[in-house]
Amino acid sequence: MSSRRKLLLFPIAGLIGALLWTTVGSFQSASGQTQKTVIARAHAGEFAPGFTRPIFILMLGGDARSGNPISARTDSIHIVAIVPGTLHASILGIPRDSYVNIPGHGQNKINSAEFFGGPQLTIQTVEQLTRCHFDYYTLTSFQGFQKIVNDFGGITMKITENAAPDHYSHYNFRQGATYHLSGGQALAFARDRHTRPRGDFDRSLAQGKLIAAALAQQQANSRKDPGTLLRAMGAMYRNLRLDIPVTEALKLGLFVLKIKATNVTNEVMTGGTATVNGASIVTVPQAARNQFVDICSDGQLGG
Repeated sequence: MSSRRKLLLFPIAGLIGALLWTTVGSFQSASGQTQKTVIARAHAGEFAPGFTRPIFILMLGGDARSGNPISARTDSIHIVAIVPGTLHASILGIPRDSYVNIPGHGQNKINSAEFFGGPQLTIQTVEQLTRCHFDYYTLTSFQGFQKIVNDFGGITMKITENAAPDHYSHYNFRQGATYHLSGGQALAFARDRHTRPRGDFDRSLAQGKLIAAALAQQQANSRKDPGTLLRAMGAMYRNLRLDIPVTEALKLGLFVLKIKATNVTNEVMTGGTATVNGASIVTVPQAARNQFVDICSDGQLGG
């Protein structure tokens, strides 16, 4: 994505992100109106999932810019699986340029599904690709991201990757150092793809790291100050549009709060690179399909 797009809208919001306060935001509609982060059922009419099986969430981040609906693409896609029985969660990022079949539209980059048919076509596309069946989807961007991170005191995390400073995203962190990230720093960490060795692959992986760090921070804050949860709920109210019952969202969110960050497995889809009609794409080899089977069968990557 070009730097002019303000880069990155990735889905660290939703049923998990809502309680991880760091990631609740709003997205910019094509009409220029700021919309609240959406949490909705992936399939209308289905009953709420129980806690006897893995729960699957498709987290989406769109890139719509004011006055330009043609730019609406899902530039960030993550499968999040929650395993109630073991209190584990898995995150699998799918690169935005993955070249897949979009139902009714043929082969194209996976981020085009949002433009062709909104979240529902994106869900259909990812389900066809992965054989996952999603319970929920979320749609968000980074509008409001920095304010919420700052409101809740930032995120502490250790930088484990080696990336050079980047003037596009303002990424400027030292490998091995621990930072207490402000909203702007957290955004820079999540945005950078230019100086990471594997570009969008590493950026998607970094976004998963931020989810885990946010979870750890929220848990630490809750232990120190029980009022943290009330403030998180206030942030939810201001920034969230629930298309599911509030009691259902709270039940799942409180459950997620029990998951230790050390029990979160974070991966990005294995993919190759190629060119189609002059455009760079990400291929989906058998190794990627094995990852899909892995997470979609029991909700646990590497399990």
